[in-house]
Amino acid sequence: MKRSLCFILATICVLTLFSVNVNAESKTLNTYRESEVETVNIAEGGRAQLQFKVSGSFTSVGINAAKSNRGKSVIVATLYKWDKNSITSRRGTPIASKEIDLWEADQLISLEFDKPLDAGEYFYDLYVKSGSFTVYQYKGNVVGAKNCYNDKFYLGSIKGQIVLSDTNGGFELTSEMTDFPVDYAPPESQIAADSNIAIMGVDPTKFAAIDDLGRTVDGYSQTGPQKDKIVGMFYWTWHDTRHRYDRPINITQLMEQHPELKKDFHHTLWNNYVGMNFWNEPLFGFYARTDKYVLRKHAEMLANAGVDFVLFDCTNGSFLWEDGYMTLLETWSEAREQGVKTPQVAFMLQFAYSGNTLTSLAGLYENLYSKNLYQDLWFYWEGKPLIMAHSSGLEESDPYQYQLLNYFTFRAGMPSYFREDMTDDSWGWLHVYPQALYKNDDGSVEMTTVGVAQNADYEKMELSAMNGDHNMGRSFTMQRGYSYSYAYRGEKIKVDKSIENSLLYGLNFQEQWDYAISVDPEIIFVTGWNEWVMGRFEEWCGVHNAFPDQYDDANSRDIEPSKGILKDHYYYQLVSNIRRFKGASKPDSQTTAKTIDITQGADQWQDSNIISYNYYTNNTYERNTAGYVGYTYTNEGTRNDIKTTKVSYDKDNVYFYVETVNALSPYTDTNWMRLLLDTQVATSDSKDWEEFEYILNRNNPTASEMVLERSTGDWNWEEVGKVSYTVQGNIMQVAVPRSMLGMTDRVTFNFKWCDNNLSTGDIMDVYTDGTAVPGGRFVFQFTSEEIPDFGEKAGISWYVIVIIAVGVVVIAAATVFVILKSRRKIK
Repeated sequence: MKRSLCFILATICVLTLFSVNVNAESKTLNTYRESEVETVNIAEGGRAQLQFKVSGSFTSVGINAAKSNRGKSVIVATLYKWDKNSITSRRGTPIASKEIDLWEADQLISLEFDKPLDAGEYFYDLYVKSGSFTVYQYKGNVVGAKNCYNDKFYLGSIKGQIVLSDTNGGFELTSEMTDFPVDYAPPESQIAADSNIAIMGVDPTKFAAIDDLGRTVDGYSQTGPQKDKIVGMFYWTWHDTRHRYDRPINITQLMEQHPELKKDFHHTLWNNYVGMNFWNEPLFGFYARTDKYVLRKHAEMLANAGVDFVLFDCTNGSFLWEDGYMTLLETWSEAREQGVKTPQVAFMLQFAYSGNTLTSLAGLYENLYSKNLYQDLWFYWEGKPLIMAHSSGLEESDPYQYQLLNYFTFRAGMPSYFREDMTDDSWGWLHVYPQALYKNDDGSVEMTTVGVAQNADYEKMELSAMNGDHNMGRSFTMQRGYSYSYAYRGEKIKVDKSIENSLLYGLNFQEQWDYAISVDPEIIFVTGWNEWVMGRFEEWCGVHNAFPDQYDDANSRDIEPSKGILKDHYYYQLVSNIRRFKGASKPDSQTTAKTIDITQGADQWQDSNIISYNYYTNNTYERNTAGYVGYTYTNEGTRNDIKTTKVSYDKDNVYFYVETVNALSPYTDTNWMRLLLDTQVATSDSKDWEEFEYILNRNNPTASEMVLERSTGDWNWEEVGKVSYTVQGNIMQVAVPRSMLGMTDRVTFNFKWCDNNLSTGDIMDVYTDGTAVPGGRFVFQFTSEEIPDFGEKAGISWYVIVIIAVGVVVIAAATVFVILKSRRKIK
């Protein structure tokens, strides 16, 4: 009896040793061997995986969770047939898959099958769709069951079970991984000839603009033709849920009201101001990062500025802010359908290699790139999608990491503002003047940076908080005595630190642009567009009550317009400098006159001599969106969606044509279909509103007549006369007598159409409300005169050069006189 009992106990021990449990109808195989154990946490985007081979049919497979979950995390469990390696296996057809979001500690995360699956080799994959997942990892191995994480196999075993329906079955030796595939990124997307971007052909470099400071945006005559240059912009999609539970704190406003708070972290008043700190209020409000109304506005503004790509900030931990970037990609894809050549996108990851880098790369690859989502929006460099990340820790021997290494073009992010020039495939994001140059092997400059301001101490030349005593804010310049100048209303305006409200003029920004352009890089990267928010710390980099990255109007680094005193000044400074760097297209001229009968149809406008001024459609989305706590934003969106405007003229009239997507709304609507006209260069005594001398239809028209008014200064107007117009469906035609506009000689002016905005004469309304064609302060340029090519001067004939060349002194002198006289006429 004792021998029999010993034999039974020995048999049980052997079965336990080999990780097998048997009952009458099934057999359970443990995928782990009892030994020293630890827990392994799999972050969002990561995978816990099991390769196994069994000699009998089975009804379930699972991996144990080491920690419970109550819906915060989501796991996708999928079973595949094994095929050569983990990656090829996962590209096969799933046998079964399901999402799981509730489990207890030590619960088996499993797939069960009513009909047993055949014996063979399989691959079980647990993908962490959101949150995290923790498993048990044992040091002991199990023959027939290999564990891996993120497609890389590790020694040891993972706690799990396989239930066999065939009690005679068991584990068999698994295959070695072979033939790792490398999937390269698809070729860079090109703009199709039948796309709305190509068909509409909107070229923002032909737009003119004068900002609120009187600075004229450079155009073709200053910059020359477009060059093969690229501009990137730092862009923030982060904190895509913070608006749900934080109220916004306007620090500029708060410090104006309570300056005693600046240095006192523990002041009791801070108890009344707990939430998300903003350096000021954005023009579009304290918006959620997933507000499509705002994202559509950004798409258009950045496209009109000439920004080619944006880098999303994913530098903190392994946060990717997927809701933020996916909503943006969706919205910008829609904008492209509406004719907007939006910037393309890439991601900036951690400033040094870490485990977070691999997690972030895997998350982006799995959720976006491997699925080929929004591929036309990916920014490519050297033939592959760009990722600004350190690749030094990726292992070529690991199949998944090898795939990542070959899929992307890597540029390592350099965090320091004070580095010297570099040539090791790294890029910066923000520097003090003169900015570091990131060079190619041949010594040419691949990229450099431009910043609006830097959170750096100009005395110690080290990192500091934005509210430090010696911060490099918007008015700071490294060069003593640095200045720039521009002409406005007959006056030369010199901008240096002594100018009133110097923070409006972007001295720091301009100094960096001047240097960046002078070194002739391939790429200029600008920091930044829309960070807005910052933390507050008792001490940071030696600054007490520190705001590290942003602070107030004077010490902040965003370009996106605000509701404060900065308005849109930095936006047009950006536009002008991008054109200085990249060049601009030659504006169109319409030298052929044509009389239009506005009572007739649109066919008379179908003339190759008449320019079509096209613009993007649906540029104001309907809005009913929660912003930060306490703010809800509404907007009725686009009413009359203007897509094409045209101009014609004869000796008596200037004719205007407007075409909308749908039929025009009734003329009795408020703020209906207004035309703004800039007909002359502003002088010290000229009267205008935001550079426009005339407005048509400020007050509602009759069914057949509109009122043309002239500014008497600012938003004050006097009637000039009544003009005729007609509407037929989605087309409006207007005839304006030239005499009313003072156009007796040439026909040259700038113009803009607006609808459903400007109710109070605030130019900033054209960004937020209704339709503005073109957007913001931009205007279309119209002229009946030929525009000379860049560098050419009108009035000089070819034979003059020949005569000078042969040295005929007398005739040459006479020619010079003729030239001078001709130039005086032009002026």
